[in-house]
Amino acid sequence: QGWIADYAALTRAECRKIWARAGADMAAGRPPGGAVWCAASLLLGRSVQTLAGLPRGTSPTEDHWRLKNDRAALCVVPDVTRASWHDPRNNSFLLHPPEALARALARRIGDAPESAERMARGWLLSGAGLKAKGRAPRLSRLTRALPDALMARGEDIAIAGLLSGWSAKRQPQIYYASFPLRRIEAVWRAACMDWMGPDARADLRPLRARTTRTGSFFGPADNQVSAFFATLTEKAEASRAISLAAHLPDRLAAVTNFAGALLNFVWARRPHLDALEP
Repeated sequence: QGWIADYAALTRAECRKIWARAGADMAAGRPPGGAVWCAASLLLGRSVQTLAGLPRGTSPTEDHWRLKNDRAALCVVPDVTRASWHDPRNNSFLLHPPEALARALARRIGDAPESAERMARGWLLSGAGLKAKGRAPRLSRLTRALPDALMARGEDIAIAGLLSGWSAKRQPQIYYASFPLRRIEAVWRAACMDWMGPDARADLRPLRARTTRTGSFFGPADNQVSAFFATLTEKAEASRAISLAAHLPDRLAAVTNFAGALLNFVWARRPHLDALEP
């Protein structure tokens, strides 16, 4: 046994084989729609149905396709941005696939989601090379290939969520995390080239030139976090001097607040709606 992991996850070798087959089809000209959508799912971390169902245009409030010079790019609008508080366009970024895939996608935008999924499944079953040791081709494995690759490299789960279009409601780390776009681009590019091959080199650009970060607008600054824990530590230390029974609840509260905050910080859990299990 060469590796220990979730059996449903694609291996690096499987990802590279599927990507190479799709690349060969695209290099031959007028590639089948299934090859295009499967390659896009691998690279962008979203299901074929989701990608095919995204609108084309300039919507400032949801993910969408943008076409320019016969090339398609995915505009990512993190759902942590609320239009009533901030302009989502200041928090959005564009994922530019490699040249061949970008051109092929531009011709497929407009496919019905059900049709795109049917083409992708048919292409996989036609001999994409995924079937090995009893593992049948499944589109769901392509969908999770990017986040699996990022997790295998030890990347931040919030970055995987931002790149893969996860909802902040289901992944609370996204709601509080903010990252420089340079870091997200480097992480995405490295994971794709590592798991799919050197020709999977892609680019990430801000939607607006002045944008340098993406993610949450609510993440506290480092000095604020330090000050918060310094206050909790001071109160916990002061509580050790409490001996009167009437003030023991204050001592318990101080220690509990410190321990709870520390655990939630280390394990990225929210005390509200996502508290630690007993």
